[in-house]
Amino acid sequence: MKTKLVVLILSLVVAVGCSDDRGLIKISGTITFDGNEPPAAGSMRFVPEPGQANMQDGSARFDQDGKFAASTWEKGDGLRPGKYRVRIECWEAMPSMYGSAGISLIDRKYLDWGNTAAMPLLEVVAGQPKNDLVFDVSAAAEAAIRAERTVHNRAEANAPTMQMQMP
Repeated sequence: MKTKLVVLILSLVVAVGCSDDRGLIKISGTITFDGNEPPAAGSMRFVPEPGQANMQDGSARFDQDGKFAASTWEKGDGLRPGKYRVRIECWEAMPSMYGSAGISLIDRKYLDWGNTAAMPLLEVVAGQPKNDLVFDVSAAAEAAIRAERTVHNRAEANAPTMQMQMP
């Protein structure tokens, strides 16, 4: 009898200890660029609005079809309830340490932490998963992309080269 009671208590402790109820709400949807599929794969960062307790950043990746699922700790696990600013990135070429700010395929207003008002606002409500969100963002203008390519290519051309020497 004592053995059964000990096994039952241990089972309950393990079951409670392994609980993964972090209060996350499933969030998924689609990113579009001026109503069209993104020109390339990209990423999203969900940053809690200031002044909210117990909040955690989230992230998501999207492919060229624009589909995403928000993650906090594990892929697609969701976000905590609260308000988030959504930073969206889509690059032809990433920023480099050699002076290039990269070649953004999305309007840079979505990247400017100094102007978070331009970033979409997402409110996650407890008990209300959102599986059909659509974020329609402005693609970078062709003239801006061409200018960024020029700056990027110049910076990369002036970057120091690393040469491996064999002993």
